[in-house]
Amino acid sequence: MATKNTALRNSQADSLVANLDSIELLDGSSNVIATGSGISFAAASSGEVSPSSDVTITGNANAGSGTDADSARLFDSGGSGEEINSISVTSTGGGGILQLDNTNIADGQTITISSSNFTITEPASTQ
Repeated sequence: MATKNTALRNSQADSLVANLDSIELLDGSSNVIATGSGISFAAASSGEVSPSSDVTITGNANAGSGTDADSARLFDSGGSGEEINSISVTSTGGGGILQLDNTNIADGQTITISSSNFTITEPASTQ
């Protein structure tokens, strides 16, 4: 197994999210239950990249009176087709890539994703 140095990991993490500016939260059946846009990312450090500020998203009609978020999708709203999907969503401290203080989302609910609870890591090892 090969390993990558930190400079390469940082470069790859920055490139990975360069065009990604929108997010969707999905339930266990892959229905979109909340959306947000205008996301920008801080420069990667130690192979990890996070939004440069907290991200605000809003629950939609698919969330109804309360539906649990199961995963998320980051994508380019410009239509390049670039995306990261199947991002794990858990409660804060639950170990997911994206951690929310409340994973139960309702229609019209405003959700704030803390930038410190949303980290994408470019791994040091590669095959």
